[in-house]
Amino acid sequence: SVAALLGSPGQAAYACANAWLDALVAWRRAAGLPATTIDWGQWAEVGLASSLRFSVLDPITPDEGVDALGGVLAAGLTRVGVARLRLDRAAAAFPEINQIGFFADLVGELDVDDADEDWAGAEALKEMDAAEVNRVVLARLRRRISAIMGYSDESAVDTARPLTEIGLDSLMAVRMRNTIRGDFGVEPPVALLLQGANLADVALDLIRQLGLEEQESAERPNALRDRAQQRAAARQRAASRRKVGPRS
Repeated sequence: SVAALLGSPGQAAYACANAWLDALVAWRRAAGLPATTIDWGQWAEVGLASSLRFSVLDPITPDEGVDALGGVLAAGLTRVGVARLRLDRAAAAFPEINQIGFFADLVGELDVDDADEDWAGAEALKEMDAAEVNRVVLARLRRRISAIMGYSDESAVDTARPLTEIGLDSLMAVRMRNTIRGDFGVEPPVALLLQGANLADVALDLIRQLGLEEQESAERPNALRDRAQQRAAARQRAASRRKVGPRS
């Protein structure tokens, strides 16, 4: 699996197992034995991943996969990755990819940030009026969140609809928190994302943390954040009680 090259959130053991196979092939080659490893991306029509949706991978057809296999074997390669990687989506969903040498060069060639030409960084928000701050933050969040959730069309992320209703899960929430922190220098708590917050709520929470909120809009994200944190604390207390169990 290409998980050995790109990683797989929540499936570290799976990525590790595939990396072990890559190492086995390298060992066989070093010993003069035949071996080739192909780190495959998602296939369409066949396989366990055929029914899954990935934000940064588009499926390859079986015919394309067989053609690629023939090319790899004919070339005598030791290890190669074969996947239809959507680098534009990857750069939006995983901004840290810009720090990885190979991918950084590709991202630079694509100019994938052209669609966000009005994003000049969190510091630039301080020079804008409140309405413009809200617009720019919403646009940036919408692009990041839609990429993480695997939507090619940003309009799929309704600013007024809870993120959990459009497919947000806990792994996505962690990825969103980390990505948002990279953009803004502040982050929404994962509990806020998982407890009914919509895109507008997240934007207002970030704006408040940056000290740029309008006075009349400050209460809503605070109240939502407080409720989310209270629920998270209640769940933690309940989990602790279950671990203790009945006393003899």
